[in-house]
Amino acid sequence: MKLTWQGPRYIPLRYRFIIMTSCMLVFLLSTLALVIDFLQSRTIRRQLEGRGLAIAQSLAATSISDLLTYNYVALERTANRAAQDPDIESVIIHDKVGKVVGFSGRPDLQNTLIDDSISRNILTSQQPIIQPVTLETDKQPDSISKK
Repeated sequence: MKLTWQGPRYIPLRYRFIIMTSCMLVFLLSTLALVIDFLQSRTIRRQLEGRGLAIAQSLAATSISDLLTYNYVALERTANRAAQDPDIESVIIHDKVGKVVGFSGRPDLQNTLIDDSISRNILTSQQPIIQPVTLETDKQPDSISKK
């Protein structure tokens, strides 16, 4: 005698209702989670861009007199002081010809021209711009071996 299993021919209505309701809830909640994630990341990005522009405008206002009087020492101090904020990676102040007059933490680059794409975009712009910059902060320290 050969036994074969045949699936249930009839699923009660309440089980079908529970399964369909569960599937709809999973779909709606996952869609809601994705939308909320997108909106939050966009809001956070806008707030960070606004804060960055406010800091840049504040630095520009405080350093305009030092730029006009060619006080490069004060500009270097201003850049180093601004870079002490934990949200600021570095501060670069350029003069009217594009030379670096203040670079936070890098006095060796003062009075030089930096020729990278970010600096070229900034120097050719007439208004504040926001550029995406990838920072290499996830570097792993070299392993130390004891011999």
